[in-house]
Amino acid sequence: MMLRRTVLMLAVAGEILQVSPVAAQVAYVDSQGREWRQLSDTTGRSWSVVAAACPTDGSTPCTGSLGNLNVDGWVWATRAQAQAMLSEFAAAVANGGCVSGALHTDAASEILWRFGSFPIFDTTRMLSGLTSTGAVGAGLSNYVFAPSIQTNDESASDTLICASSLVPRNSSDSACGIWLFRVPPCRGDLDGNGAVDAGDIGSLLLQFGAGTTSAGDLDGSGTVDAGDIGLLLLDFGDCG
Repeated sequence: MMLRRTVLMLAVAGEILQVSPVAAQVAYVDSQGREWRQLSDTTGRSWSVVAAACPTDGSTPCTGSLGNLNVDGWVWATRAQAQAMLSEFAAAVANGGCVSGALHTDAASEILWRFGSFPIFDTTRMLSGLTSTGAVGAGLSNYVFAPSIQTNDESASDTLICASSLVPRNSSDSACGIWLFRVPPCRGDLDGNGAVDAGDIGSLLLQFGAGTTSAGDLDGSGTVDAGDIGLLLLDFGDCG
């Protein structure tokens, strides 16, 4: 995959350069068309604080702000939703919830590139995000699920992608954000006529191969390509 090769080519002097995806705030568009927000600007808030503005059902949008963070219109993902999204990078996550080892380094690196990682130690980078799902079981009532991803520039075997990670409900961490997504009502309406139609297909084809500033980069990958055509076709028809 070209993107993964590009991520690996960014290794300079043993350290992966962190490049922010250009699509503002949107880190990834999943197979269901949901736009997932970057984690790097949502850190430092506890589960209890987020719950004051965001419902925990995985479908009702948040309202208002969390301090200077506007979350209006974003949906707070459940653990199952975050796990399904992460499994699009590493399929095995859908089964056990956690995978580790060198085999998953490319997938973890791509997630870190898209969502924004945080340096933990000299060669270790990670990110973590709160979901709306609390843990159930003896001694777990004060914990919530916060799927996390980790890589080590010097040891590929230290790679971890885990949807089962837990953090205390009332803790806040500068390396832990919030897993948020939204469903745009008419993402592929490039010409603004209220529908995704042949005109939008034409507009996208004219932009095919263009870079990060193009409106046709619907999935935020940095290039207008076949993935964007697929998303446009999913939205084909009148805007709801």
